[in-house]
Amino acid sequence: MGNDERQVIHCPNCGAEVTGRGKFCAKCGRALPPEALAHVGGTVPPVPLPEAATTALPDVATGATGSGSPAGVQQPLAYESQRSGGDATVDGGAGDGKGPNRKVVLIGAIAAAVIILAAIGGFVAYRMAHDRAVASCQESVLQLKDEQTKLSKTIGEAQRTVDAAGSDSSAASSLSDALGKAKEKADASVMSCSADPKTAQGTAETLIREIAAIEKTLTGEDADQQKQTLAEAKDKLKSAIDAATSTLSSSDGKVDDQAVRDALSKALESANGMLDSGKTAKEFSQAASTLDTARSAVEAAVTKWNSEDGSRCSSIAADFIAGAMGGHPQLLTNCTVQMVGTSTPEDTYSTIASYVPGTYRKNTDGTVSWTGMGTNDSTGIWTYYPDGSTAPVPSDQVKYWDENGYEDWRSYPVLLGPNNQSYYAGSFD
Repeated sequence: MGNDERQVIHCPNCGAEVTGRGKFCAKCGRALPPEALAHVGGTVPPVPLPEAATTALPDVATGATGSGSPAGVQQPLAYESQRSGGDATVDGGAGDGKGPNRKVVLIGAIAAAVIILAAIGGFVAYRMAHDRAVASCQESVLQLKDEQTKLSKTIGEAQRTVDAAGSDSSAASSLSDALGKAKEKADASVMSCSADPKTAQGTAETLIREIAAIEKTLTGEDADQQKQTLAEAKDKLKSAIDAATSTLSSSDGKVDDQAVRDALSKALESANGMLDSGKTAKEFSQAASTLDTARSAVEAAVTKWNSEDGSRCSSIAADFIAGAMGGHPQLLTNCTVQMVGTSTPEDTYSTIASYVPGTYRKNTDGTVSWTGMGTNDSTGIWTYYPDGSTAPVPSDQVKYWDENGYEDWRSYPVLLGPNNQSYYAGSFD
């Protein structure tokens, strides 16, 4: 071979001819050895091929093992490591080409990832379905608690209705039976939703339906009948209060014993309190009965008082006996006021104001008063004052008494009539 002939370099791996100045075999991609690159431009001694390269590769034409690459087969391109300076490997294996296939590894990794993702997805789906079931269960349980709360209130009302009836009626018995069942349902509980949401929800919904049925019983016809009984008892108490109030007012000053009016006043106060706070027909009935008894006692006292009306002023008439003193009043036992005329062979009397029956009354300040009917000047209220110092005597009359030797009038009883008529007992001595 002459100097003008180019040197032929063969790849030590696949035996292919290498041309140009590349550092890698254009056929198999293996890095060329330095000794081969050093003889570019001259004759380079042939480099013996490794046994694997000469025997493992089939001949292109015959398919037998030879120095060439198999026909139509593209060998993976190897590359030189730029960082470490060592030879790169093909398919992730060692330099001899016997490492694991990257496709197999990749497929295996993908398959594993799919399995893991499927497992995670299945678990997530299960958890989501479970959480939805728990949420739905909890909603039913909350609804149950609301219904139980309302039922408890209904139980209280129904129990008060039964108690208020105060009888052994069939309606009361029916309500009592329903109350027993209602209390069981109001206290019933369900298992935790997190443990078995489907079963817990089913139990809650069943209880809700049962509570609805019990509610109808507790608020139905029997309950209405008992409520009517309660309302009637309460109305009777109201009527008793109205009657007692009227009696207390009309009896003022018309009883000998004020204690009976005090008892009626106390019974009225108690009855009004029961009307506001009472809960049973029995309570209302007892209050009405007590009130009627007190009212009857007052009415009896008034009747007695009226029967003695003809001598109402007997205890004070003696204070105003004019005798033969003309021009002075005289008070009769029936509270009629007379005037004594001039003394002639016989005393004469003229009526100033006749007593109006039933008008006599005792006042809280110790005085007594009544209505007299007579002349225009004498018709009206007459009042007896046990002590003149408390009497509202007109100022001109006070002056007259004080200036004419009657200054002791303040220590005597005084009788005041309509139109400033004023008389004191001492003037009749």
